[in-house]
Formats: sequence, C-alpha cells, structure tokens
Amino acid sequence: MEKRKIPQKLLDAHQASSQNKELVKKSKMCGCFFCGSVFPAAEVEMWAVGQKDKTAIYPYCFVDAVIPDAAGFDLDKAFLTEMHQYWFGV
Repeated sequence: MEKRKIPQKLLDAHQASSQNKELVKKSKMCGCFFCGSVFPAAEVEMWAVGQKDKTAIYPYCFVDAVIPDAAGFDLDKAFLTEMHQYWFGV
C-alpha cells in the first residue's frame, strides 16, 4: 500500500489545530474540520485536557479539530472537507 504525501498546507493547518488557545483568542471565526462547521471563536470555551489546556474543543461535536482564522487559512467548506478527508478519512 502506497503512503500518501500530505500537502504542506494541510500539515500546517493541522498544526494550527493544536495548542491554539492564543490563536483562538486572536480570531473572530474558527472552523472545525471534523464536522465542517464555521463558528465564532468566542464560542470556544472547552480546552483539551492533558495538553496544558491549550487546544480548542469545538463545543458542538466535542472534537479538537478547530482551526482559528488567525492562523491564516480560509475556513471555507472545500478546505474543511479536504482537512477532514486527510485526518479522519472519507
């Protein structure tokens, strides 16, 4: 089985979904690449336990797949879908 190469943009966005508390605080909007929702950053009130409470949890699907807009990525449906496919499968 051939290992697929992950585009750098997706690796960078995935990194922005971890230990991202400061970026979330600087953001107006966030996107969840698990469920595909785009939502106001102010709705993030939960943080992953065991990661120094610095990784955002989306309050509606409870997954740590939150990308803040301050990270510089377009949070459109196509991008969130592509992220979901790479990190969670189809």
